[in-house]
Parts: sequence; structure tokens; C-alpha cells
Amino acid sequence: ADVGEEKELGQGCPFEITVPWSYTATVTVDISEDVEVDEDDPLAISTVCTCPATKHASTTCTCEGPKEDDCDAYAQMVAGTFLTAEKFMGVFMHMDSASKAYHLQNIAFWTILGQMLSWLGLIILVYSEIKTVIIVREKDERDRLVALQYLRRNDAETARLNKQDEEAMVPRPYLSVGGGLLLF
Repeated sequence: ADVGEEKELGQGCPFEITVPWSYTATVTVDISEDVEVDEDDPLAISTVCTCPATKHASTTCTCEGPKEDDCDAYAQMVAGTFLTAEKFMGVFMHMDSASKAYHLQNIAFWTILGQMLSWLGLIILVYSEIKTVIIVREKDERDRLVALQYLRRNDAETARLNKQDEEAMVPRPYLSVGGGLLLF
């Protein structure tokens, strides 16, 4: 090719990168789409790496670009970084396109709301059960103290305390059922 004439993709300077993992499907990483810089910027890279699907422990990816700069040490380092990011953080790298395709803001909203309701349900259940245990243990302790004759039975006071305990236990079934529904 003449000087000043840009080469077509696939006719530029190819290089290979071997990564220590495998892909279940062919993966293509276009660095020019991921790194947005002006064409005349010296850091502009238009390298495209293609990694075939393989069952081996490692994969050899072929990378190429239309310019000589697309195959220098900087381009190889950036390509290795983006291949690693694609493998281990691919979900986050494609969040924008997935958001447009699957309306992730709705999914995120319902996920967060569901988690909040689940935690609220768990807190309500735990509160209800702890309050019940406290009331029952207090009542049992009063009965034990009367049985051991450390306390004298005062019928008016016992009736008042029993009524207070019963009033405190009234919302328990509603809290337990409501908390269970929120939890699940």
C-alpha cells in the first residue's frame, strides 16, 4: 500500500494474544468502539480482536487493525486489557446496549424494591418473634416467682399484666403473616 493510503481491516498488521481462559462462543472486541478518541489522536486504536470458541485451557486471539499503530506494544497492552475486561466484566461493558434492549432500569427498580421488601419482611418477622418470646418469658418468670413464693399473687395486678400481655400479642399473627408475605 502507498504511504497515506489506509489499509482495510484484515490487511493491516495482525498479532496474536494468548489468554489463559477459554470462551464458549466466538468473541469480538472492537477497541475503537470502547475507547472514544479522535482519529488524529496518537492514542487512537482501531484494533479488532477475535477469539474463537474453544474448550482448551487457553485461547489464542487474533488482533488486527488498518494502521501500523494498531499493532504496537501499546495496542497489544490495551487489547489484552480489553480481552480481560470482556471475559470478567462483560456484563458491565455491555450494560448500555443491554439496558436499551432489556429495559434494565425497570429490572433494577424491581430488584431493589424486592430486596427492600424482603428485608422489611424479615425485620417484621424477627421483631414479632422476639416480642412474643419476651412476653411469654416474662409471664413464665412471674408464674415461677409466685410458685416459689418469692412474690405474692395480687389478683388485680396479675389481671392487669395479663391484659397488657394479651393486648401486646394481638397484632402478632398479622405481623407474622405480613412479614412472611413480604419476605417471600
